Amino acid sequence: MLFAVALHVIAVALLTVSLRFDSPAVVPASKPSQVMNAVAVNRKDVEAEVKRLKEIDQKKREVEKQRERELEKKARDLEKKRIEEEKKVEQLKQEQKEAETRKRQEQEERARIEEEKKIAIAEKEKAEAEKKRQDEERRRAEEEKQKAIDEKKRIEEEDKRRKEEERKQAVEEKRRAEEEQLEKQRQEELAAEEQARQAEQQEQSDLGVINEYVAKIQAKVQSVFINPNPGERLKCKLFVRMSPAGDVIDARVEASSGVPAFDRQAEVALRKASPLPVPSDARIFDKMREIHFEFEPEG
Repeated sequence: MLFAVALHVIAVALLTVSLRFDSPAVVPASKPSQVMNAVAVNRKDVEAEVKRLKEIDQKKREVEKQRERELEKKARDLEKKRIEEEKKVEQLKQEQKEAETRKRQEQEERARIEEEKKIAIAEKEKAEAEKKRQDEERRRAEEEKQKAIDEKKRIEEEDKRRKEEERKQAVEEKRRAEEEQLEKQRQEELAAEEQARQAEQQEQSDLGVINEYVAKIQAKVQSVFINPNPGERLKCKLFVRMSPAGDVIDARVEASSGVPAFDRQAEVALRKASPLPVPSDARIFDKMREIHFEFEPEG
């Protein structure tokens, strides 16, 4: 950096000298020796300054190199120390592992000795138990032999008694099954009679409700009917199909009164009376969704 500054200084000085030589108006013709001396003095000063700067730069480089060498030495020393520490840690781990292995082996040895003691005690107890078991088995064999004799006798008696009881039980179960079958038939007949009776009652009740609503429909149709033949007692048979809300979906004359004008007015009145009165019970409405009735207005 200093060397670059020195070069810039020299370049500026040379440029100044060059300018001076190129401009005759600046340099008086009467003093050429003084100009030359000044240029010589400035150049020497610049060269001395450059040399001094180079020496300073060289010293700094040497100091920097020395510092780098010291840092490298410190780094090597630290690396060496780290390796030594790792070796120590590894050695400690190995020693600890060996100590744990020895401790485990000692524990296993003690456990093995203890287990052998237990096995020896168990073998002794097993031998004593086996002797005791054999004595017990001989005693039990005698008892079993006697018990087998007694059991055989008991089984024979029990089998005889069981067969007699099974015979009696079979007779009783047959009698009870016959009674249950008769009772079941009687109950089914009673249930069927009760169901038929309830169905008939329900049908009569539904028929009464349906007739009531048919009468209401006839009354509503008559309320809007315009008789084209007043004073005559005419009647016709009407058919109507309704929605659950009572709206007339279809209407027609099924049996004529013999007077076309009367029939037309009857059909018109049936459609005009929509919505017709219908029961709120959907079950009953399903039975009268389509009805046929005779329409015979009064007067």
